[in-house]
Amino acid sequence: MTRFDFDEVYSFKRIKTFSVTIFGGQAAIAGNIIVRQRGSKHNPGANVYISKDHTLHARVDGVVKFQKKRDNKSYVSILPFEVEA
Repeated sequence: MTRFDFDEVYSFKRIKTFSVTIFGGQAAIAGNIIVRQRGSKHNPGANVYISKDHTLHARVDGVVKFQKKRDNKSYVSILPFEVEA
């Protein structure tokens, strides 16, 4: 089955999918889930925070940016939108 798994006692349990939910170049709102993961395959960069289950969330509204740094690790950052006066 796809999103739900039917077990022998006939109850539904939610299957969590672990992947990138907002890709590079896409807009994110503060609090949105960017990456749901186990372990720290992607690390938080600027304006991104990590929760206790290693999920990466946007701290501010902006555009998502994925990059590899010198240590060959993947970092996820948010570039904030320009504020017009």
